[in-house]
Amino acid sequence: MMASALRDDSGSRVWSDGAKSSLVKVGAVFALTLLYVQALKLIGFSWVSPAFMAAVIVLLGVRDWRLIGATAVLFPLFLTYFFWFSFQIILPEGSLLP
Repeated sequence: MMASALRDDSGSRVWSDGAKSSLVKVGAVFALTLLYVQALKLIGFSWVSPAFMAAVIVLLGVRDWRLIGATAVLFPLFLTYFFWFSFQIILPEGSLLP
């Protein structure tokens, strides 16, 4: 994403408004990912993942809140049960909440 944000088809550097907004989006996703990893230790997978997924989906440009809400809640729930029933792996539960 960063390479496509900084270069056009001819290979020259471009700093247009589209490239700057793409670079900001990449930086925001990177910062959100760092915050997500740190929050996993404190709060746990089940509480942090829906908020993280909703934020990333909005950053990628989806504006339909029904799709965002359904995906953000159902996908982490699916992952939790998939990892438990398939591999018996418990995802991070966090130390802040019991």
